[in-house]
Amino acid sequence: MGRLGRQTKAVFAPVLTPRFGMSMGMAFFSITLVLNMAQIRIKDLTPHNLSHTFYSSENKFMKYYENMRLVYEIESRVRDLRNASEESEREREEQNRHREKNNNQTQEQNENNVPEQRHEYSRGLEAQLLALSGNEWNLAMQRRAI
Repeated sequence: MGRLGRQTKAVFAPVLTPRFGMSMGMAFFSITLVLNMAQIRIKDLTPHNLSHTFYSSENKFMKYYENMRLVYEIESRVRDLRNASEESEREREEQNRHREKNNNQTQEQNENNVPEQRHEYSRGLEAQLLALSGNEWNLAMQRRAI
């Protein structure tokens, strides 16, 4: 028994030092603190409970992911509808501009096609003759005589 005690003491001598004991104590404290914050109890660490926790977590994640996917698809469809309505609105505005431009052009053409109204300021041949200069008046009188 004495011999076995000496051999085990020699093997476990480094483990029984105060430095190693404090390190093990801190490791144990850290692990229990993390498990407590994650709300995991020691009885939950059985293989059956671990698999149940894993699959329930996976289900929660998949539901979250599917909901996010659904939301994303709805948002993309709404965005497509908005873009389509904006495009149709732009097309309508452009058609209105085009119509207004055509209307303006036809109005200008109609205004240009209206014959000019000539104002005759003379009331007859005599008034025209009076408006002529001396030489032009003489020529006009000679033509009239002919």
